[in-house]
Amino acid sequence: MLIYPHLTVEEANIYRKGRNSKVVSPPKHASIKEYRAATGFECLVGYWHLELQTKRFEEIMQQTEVVNLLESVLSTPELSSIAVA
Repeated sequence: MLIYPHLTVEEANIYRKGRNSKVVSPPKHASIKEYRAATGFECLVGYWHLELQTKRFEEIMQQTEVVNLLESVLSTPELSSIAVA
């Protein structure tokens, strides 16, 4: 995961515990690895929200690597139409 090196020990534990360890049915549009990473990230975002740490979320999302990845993904033709809608 791109942000993993920037996480605290507690955040990394929440991410690891939040991943679905046993995927019963494979996701349709993602690999199992991507799906597990996404569920771990969802738990991390929920943790930040419940702990009122929205500034921490913003700090992580403003990392250069994250911004570059988001810009490259959103500039692809098939996704740019979704972002506009």
